[in-house]
Amino acid sequence: MKKSSFLLIVLFFLFLVSAAGGVFYIYVSFYQTPEPEKISEPLSDAILRNYTNLKIFYPVGEGTEIFEKKVSSDLTRLEMADLLITTYLKISRQLDTGVIPEGASVNNIYISRDNIVYIDFSKAFKKNFRGDVIDEYMLLKTILDTIMGNVEDISDVVILIDGRQQETLGGHFFLNRPLKTILTQ
Repeated sequence: MKKSSFLLIVLFFLFLVSAAGGVFYIYVSFYQTPEPEKISEPLSDAILRNYTNLKIFYPVGEGTEIFEKKVSSDLTRLEMADLLITTYLKISRQLDTGVIPEGASVNNIYISRDNIVYIDFSKAFKKNFRGDVIDEYMLLKTILDTIMGNVEDISDVVILIDGRQQETLGGHFFLNRPLKTILTQ
C-alpha cells in the first residue's frame, strides 16, 4: 500500500507540473503583450523639432575638421555666435589640437550695426599662443569660417584681446583689421 500511494502522489505531481507547463506555454505563445515599438529618433531630437545644424570648423594640424551640432533655430544671431565660439574652444581643448592657446576664453561677443561680429578673447589668447604661421592662419581661418558659415547676414569677424584691437596674434597676421580682409589677401 505504501508503494501504490507513493506512486499515485508522484504521478499526481507530474500531472500538475505538466499542466502548469502547458498553461505557461499557451500564455507565452498567445496572450503575451507585444513589446512596444522603439522610438526611431532619440528623445532629444524629438524635443528640438525646430533645430538647425551648426558646423564648427576647428584646426587639426595643417587642416580643418568639422563638428556638427544641432541647436534650436530660435536662437538670436548673438546667441548663435556665442554658442559657436564657446563650442569651438571646448572642442579644440578636448581634442587637444595644439593650436588653441591654453587658458583662452571669451570675455564678450557682440555684433555691430554693420553686421561685424566682434569676439573679445582673454589675454591668454595672445599671451599663450605658441604656433607658427600655419597655426595662426588655421586658428583665424577656422574662427572666421565657423562664424560666417552659421550666423546669417554677417559681413566679417574682428578679434579683440581684452576689449582692444591688437596688431598681431603671433606676429604673422595683422589683427587690427577684420579677418575676412586679412585672410583673403
